[in-house]
Amino acid sequence: MSQNQPPAAEHPAGPFQGIPERNTADNMLRTAQQHHVQLSSLADTKANIIITVSSIVMSLALGRLNDPKLMASAATLLVFTLLALILAILAGVAQVPPVQTARWAAAAEL
Repeated sequence: MSQNQPPAAEHPAGPFQGIPERNTADNMLRTAQQHHVQLSSLADTKANIIITVSSIVMSLALGRLNDPKLMASAATLLVFTLLALILAILAGVAQVPPVQTARWAAAAEL
């Protein structure tokens, strides 16, 4: 064995044998995962704010439905606030793909 070649146990044989190891891909994946978690947290916070504000606005709009001058405006505000509330709740609910749910159910049976 020559001095230029490392022992076979240190580097596995394969198409990438001559390529040095780097942590670039690991750092990229870690950074992408951290950004994804941070954006998910921001989306959850925004959904919680929308749920809270929509609930308050709906309470105020329901109180104004008895006034004949404001009935149409309050009803329109109530409908769109209810829509925003429903969409914010749906955005805040974690979505699990059905394929993974089936795998978890199969694993739980074992």
